[in-house]
Amino acid sequence: MIHFSVHSAPVPIHEQPPVHFCRLQQRVLPMSYLVVLLLCCAVWFSSKARAQTPSTMIEAGPMTSDSSADVFFVAKNGNDAWSGTLSAPNATETDGPFATLKRARDAIRRLKTRRGLKRMVAVLVRGGTYYLNEPLVIEPRDSGTEANRIVYAAFPNERPVISGGRLLNCQWKPFRDKIMVCTIPDVKAGKLSFRQLVVNGKLQPRARLPEKGDFLREKALGPTSFQFRKGDMHAWKNLDDVEVVVFHSWNESRLRIAELDEQKRSVRFRDPKARHIIGWTGAGGPNRYYVENTLD
Repeated sequence: MIHFSVHSAPVPIHEQPPVHFCRLQQRVLPMSYLVVLLLCCAVWFSSKARAQTPSTMIEAGPMTSDSSADVFFVAKNGNDAWSGTLSAPNATETDGPFATLKRARDAIRRLKTRRGLKRMVAVLVRGGTYYLNEPLVIEPRDSGTEANRIVYAAFPNERPVISGGRLLNCQWKPFRDKIMVCTIPDVKAGKLSFRQLVVNGKLQPRARLPEKGDFLREKALGPTSFQFRKGDMHAWKNLDDVEVVVFHSWNESRLRIAELDEQKRSVRFRDPKARHIIGWTGAGGPNRYYVENTLD
């Protein structure tokens, strides 16, 4: 179960995949996800990217391929079975833009295989939010040349957003105070886990203790356990959902709890192969930490 404080009407909502720089339950962030993260940072597609496209593509009126460039389009109302050479569906809806960036990338690959890169190629993405179900991988073979570039850019005066998140279609209802709850079948079945929730474009705060600042551990009890100070940690009802974020020097670990003893004030974590052990001297003193996703 994931606990957030929602401060506004919960529509539309999408979750974001975990973004962290440490180990979690013996797993590290896959390289393919790093590709997506880098792409998402670069593909907020400022309209300034128009300066990198041929002037014929940014003038008012229809946009099509011409003698100076090949142009493909991606739109929310597109279809990957279409040619991708029209900026909007035609009157009979038999042709129009692509629906995904992946399809546009593949079209460019086929174009290069068929006749080589003889002129500039541009992919113009219409406004809207595009959710990625899998990483979009851009390889060296997807590059242009100094003479003939390959450009992905926003359609003039529109703002596309490429999201690694997932739209949540669920029924939200009040729980208590400012907390809203809903049931997500994939989370309940153990198929989905996430740490970030965006509502109406705003990142929602995850339940955190302390609300400000950090706790300090009392002393290390082993590589993956420590003694906490009185009152800092409890045997929460949703202990399996709780994450403890432990700071080391310039990085952090997100750890799940295996065992917590309130009388002994001890906590032991599930990860037996943590790279940065509790009490590592490089931390410069007692490890700072905070606790996330508790339900008090």
